[in-house]
Amino acid sequence: MKFDSSGSFPLTGWEFRRDSGSPGFSRRGNELHVIASGRPAYGSWRTLVRLGEGEYQLIGKVKLQNAEWGLTFTNKPGAALRISGERSATMVTNAPDWKTMTYNFPVHGLADLEVVCEFRAMKGEAIFDAQSLRIIRKSP
Repeated sequence: MKFDSSGSFPLTGWEFRRDSGSPGFSRRGNELHVIASGRPAYGSWRTLVRLGEGEYQLIGKVKLQNAEWGLTFTNKPGAALRISGERSATMVTNAPDWKTMTYNFPVHGLADLEVVCEFRAMKGEAIFDAQSLRIIRKSP
């Protein structure tokens, strides 16, 4: 990865994954959509990055439309940014307008990592602003 002079790298190459249930997906301009249609659904947009040792921050914007979790929804509901395999990400459940999310993580040695923009819900939609999704190098 080549970081710009401010230590930031824009993320591209997004692909969707149906993690559980039957989430829907669409791409509209710079927006990555994950849609839940009335049954428990867990879906994500993902891309791979190679990073050297250091401290990093994943940053991006999300908004939720008509999101419902339901009483029987057992997974941690909401939208999140995280690195695959990590479970400590904060789930956003209230974002009617664009909300900036961050996720800090260390890398030990050289590593290939999968960046995840996820949504877990019964109904509704999470919209991720692909143009805002980037990794910032905090320290080498």
